[in-house]
Amino acid sequence: MFSYLAYGLYIKSEIPLPELVSVPGNGEVSIRLEHHKTIPSAVAGNHDLFINIDLEESILYDRDAALFVIRHGREIIVTPVTDDERLIGLYLIGTIMSILLYQRGLFILHGSAIAFHDNAVVFVGKSGWGKSTMAAALHAKGYRIITDDVVAAKVEGDVITLFPGYPQLKLFPKVAEVLGHNKSDLLFLHPELNKGGFRVADEFSQTALPIKQIYMLAQGDSIGIEPLPPRSAFVELMRHSLPTRWYQTHNVAQFQQCTSIVKHIPIYQLQRTDDLRSLPTLADMVEKHLADELQPSLV
Repeated sequence: MFSYLAYGLYIKSEIPLPELVSVPGNGEVSIRLEHHKTIPSAVAGNHDLFINIDLEESILYDRDAALFVIRHGREIIVTPVTDDERLIGLYLIGTIMSILLYQRGLFILHGSAIAFHDNAVVFVGKSGWGKSTMAAALHAKGYRIITDDVVAAKVEGDVITLFPGYPQLKLFPKVAEVLGHNKSDLLFLHPELNKGGFRVADEFSQTALPIKQIYMLAQGDSIGIEPLPPRSAFVELMRHSLPTRWYQTHNVAQFQQCTSIVKHIPIYQLQRTDDLRSLPTLADMVEKHLADELQPSLV
């Protein structure tokens, strides 16, 4: 049995998850294997991928990986349909963990985050739009990583607190090179992934921090930062958060959480280009923007 800490939770797992921080402790969350569980025909039927998200019991089935059953935010049951343990592990630390955290009442965004003077700054966007890239570019300037891919926040009135994930980013080799790293620094993740794992163990924030700024990524012909009107910010938050992100029906809690975040946190559109050479300039722009917007409140 393996023991880990992620998103403020102690996790006991029968499956190795090397990306997570290994620590001793009693498990608040258990991940266990159930090899001989029958996969319901309604799930396996004609589906390559089936997902149903519910606060009590959620199901995700990938015919190339496993059947995952997530219950009450405390238990994950895995029935493998392949011997690809690495693919199953990547599912667990990504999509499956995000569903479990959602069941625990947290607000879950598809994004990455860095620490800026003991505050959290979040980058949100579609897959491949540069969330990890922006976090890595700010990390290259000395800022600590808080989380990558899964942003899990507790919304309590005007305080929105982000929980740290694990000390690794998923980066394209070309991005790593532009930021001054060797491709050999990237850990192999899976044959079907174009990205590698970039460990940031010594520059990882293990403390829950308040979210002070959110950037919604957009692609264009130039780089720039513009404030998002509240209505547009709300729509983007809903679109990139669970359960809407997986085409599931939103609920009252998600609506209320989005409303509170829009009310209390500045949200901006961060436009970037496909030219990786602009990354250092973009990182400088974000750093200056953060200093201009947040520094007065930090004095």
